[in-house]
Amino acid sequence: MSKEEDELQKLMKNQKKIFASLKKRSPDIAALFAAMYRDSNAIELSYREDFIDKFKEMFKDIELEEEAPHIEEDDGIILTRATFDKYQAELKEIVDTGLNEATKAIVTAREFGDISENAELDIAQEYQRKVIARKAELEKIISTCKVIGED
Repeated sequence: MSKEEDELQKLMKNQKKIFASLKKRSPDIAALFAAMYRDSNAIELSYREDFIDKFKEMFKDIELEEEAPHIEEDDGIILTRATFDKYQAELKEIVDTGLNEATKAIVTAREFGDISENAELDIAQEYQRKVIARKAELEKIISTCKVIGED
């Protein structure tokens, strides 16, 4: 594991800083971050489960959705109409507000001072990378999938 990966892993385990940052974000952004944290394989399962338990306790009004099911075939991904619509709505949310909020989080974090020791900046940049990656993933799925079920 590289030094950067080790530092990021330590940062992602610092739930105190993460929750302090999430309290400043919109409920949609907090839920998106929590879902990404839950689904991340970079953090041990016990940390992820503990984080989600604390998240649900702290943000009682925010409901985390389970990962939408999809089936992969040789031809591509097959989605139900409901899952396809959900993915389209998620992509629209990312384009409309998610990218802008990620950028604002970086700007805000830079205002905290020394960027070489700025945990908030590291979190904001990682969040932005995840938002961009999720956007790319959704665009690929939506553009190549086959939708089944009611129209």
